[in-house]
This record gives sequence, C-alpha cells and structure tokens, in this order.
Amino acid sequence: MSHPSSTSPHAKSPMPVVLVCVIALLVGLTFYVAFRPSPVVDAPPQPVLSEEQRVLQAVDGVMSAASARSLDASATKMAAARMIDLMRSYIKANPRDYKVRLKLIDVLMLSGANADAIKIAEDILAIYPASSEALWRKGELLRMDGKGGEEFFEKAATSPDASPDIWSRYGCHLMSLGEKAQAAPWLEKGFAAGSQNGWGLMGLGELAIADRKFEQAHDFFAQAVKDPQVGLRAWLLLAETRKYLGRLDEAADAITECFESHRRPDASRIEYGEMQLMLGQIRRLQRRYDEASGAFIAAGRFEPLRLEAYVGAAQCLYTTGGYAQAMKYIDLAYNLSPSDQTIANLRRKIEDSRFPRKPLEGVVQPFVPVGE
Repeated sequence: MSHPSSTSPHAKSPMPVVLVCVIALLVGLTFYVAFRPSPVVDAPPQPVLSEEQRVLQAVDGVMSAASARSLDASATKMAAARMIDLMRSYIKANPRDYKVRLKLIDVLMLSGANADAIKIAEDILAIYPASSEALWRKGELLRMDGKGGEEFFEKAATSPDASPDIWSRYGCHLMSLGEKAQAAPWLEKGFAAGSQNGWGLMGLGELAIADRKFEQAHDFFAQAVKDPQVGLRAWLLLAETRKYLGRLDEAADAITECFESHRRPDASRIEYGEMQLMLGQIRRLQRRYDEASGAFIAAGRFEPLRLEAYVGAAQCLYTTGGYAQAMKYIDLAYNLSPSDQTIANLRRKIEDSRFPRKPLEGVVQPFVPVGE
C-alpha cells in the first residue's frame, strides 16, 4: 500500500495551528502590558541625621518660629526651655561639642539668660580659642550688658577662623560707629568672599550712596531685602533709592511688597511710618492725591513724623477739594509748629477756599503766595 507524500497538495498543513498560537501569544502579551500592576518604586532613602543634626534642626525650628513671631512670648519661653534642656543633655554627652554650644548661646540670648550664655561662650573659647563665632557672641553679650565688648568683635574679625559673614558683620559694626572708611574694606572683603549678609549688603549700599553710585546702591539694597533678618530698613532704603532714580512705580512696588511680606507687629515700628511717608511723597509726585493723603495720614500715627505727614495730607486734600479734612490736618500741623510761615500760609489758603469771602468793593485783596 502506498502512502501519500508529505508534499502532496492534499496533505494537512500545520501552518493554521502555528498562526493561531502566535495570535494567542500576542493577545496575551497585549493584555499583560495593558493590565499589569504598576511596579512598586521605592522612595529615595532619607538621609540619616546624626544626633547633633537632629538637635540643631529642632532648635532651628523654634528659633524660626520665634523670629517670625508665630509664637507668643509665653510659648516662645516654654519652647526655648525645652530646647535648652535638650542641648544641655547633648553637650553633657559630647563635652567637646562646638555647633550645639553656639546654638545654645543663641537660645539663651533669646531667653534673656545672658550670664549663662557668656559662660557657654567662654566654655567654647577654652576648647577653641580662635572660634570667631564664640568671640563675636561674647562681644554681643558684653555689649548688651553695657560692658563694652568691642575688642571681641575685632578679635573675631581678625581670627584665622573668621568667615566672610564675620568680616561683613564687623564692617556693619564699624558702620554703626560712623567709621565708614574703616568699615568699607571689611564689607567689601566679606562680599567678595561670598557673604550675603543682609546688613552687610545694606552697608555697601550706603557706602555707594555716599559715593553717589546710586545704581550700584540700588542693586545692593535689592539683594539685602532677600535676607529676612534685615526687616523694614532694607526695604525703606530700596524704595528711597528707586524714588531718587525716578523709578516711582518700582519704589511704590517695593513699599507695597514690604507691607505684604511683613507681619502686622512691624506696623508699630517707626520704619513703617517712614515707609508710609515715602509712599505719600511718591503718590503726590504721581498726582495720585487720594492715595497720597491716605499714606500721609497713616504716617501721622508716628510722633516724629507728624509735622511732615500732616502738612502732606493737608496739601493733597486741598488739591482734591477736601477742604474740611485739609483744614483738620493743617490745624494739627499748625499746633505743632505755629511759627512756620509756610504752614501758616497754607492754612490761610485752605481756610479761604473753605469759607470764601466776598471782596469789598473798591478794595484790592493782597496776594498771598503759598508754596506747595
């Protein structure tokens, strides 16, 4: 009996079976790709903090909250007490510690425990005599207690351990004493070495103004406001420089940004009033008299600024026809300085506008010049 040949056209081909298997495999792969669970990605490992780093991190949190005034006096005192206990325990276990001791000085100063803070500074200097930070803090503490401390600032700045920030701080200290010529090299040295100390940048800006380099001063003040420690003063100098340069909108923006970025307790400081006074001057130059009068009135809450603020408010209110309100503020200014002829003239001018008098027939009224 003969068998059919494998090449015979009537033989059963295996290809359909293979094709079905391939299609099934592709379908399975498609479903697997579409519906497979997402791979679990491990979170990057968190850095393991040393005990020293954990202590410093905890203390920095309290210090930041205190400086931002998000803690009231009682809460600050309680938190500081806990941090002091924590740091003393760490120092007891690590007798040659340096960083935590420095931070302990800061917290003790915040708590008003200056005598304890000086003792800690002396403990550091007994171990590390060239510590510029300990020398600086000891100088600050002695000055706070009325015991001088000037020599410690100089020792800190000239120590081989001194940092760019210490050089900048020493320059600021000399500036506060009015020694600008001696301050300049220290401020410049600190800045050239990378210090971004806000007070140092302000000092450099003031030196630039003294040299009539107003654009350079502007740039220093613009950098200084990024340091939250400098507060309102840096913003005031920035706005004043922009005003001098004729950049009035930018000057007003600086004041507005300052008000938005500082907490309400700053409103009790004289710098707040000075900024309101400057805002009034800027808006008056821009002929935005309603805004100007509001700013002048706000500045008038501060006694040293009242005379200028009341006169400014009266001028703006008079210009917009608010004679009754203008009379109120010019009277307040007149009571502060009754001998000032410019104020007396403006007072008469406002009074005449508020209560116009009919001229008598045949009588020529005198001309009264009033300067704005």
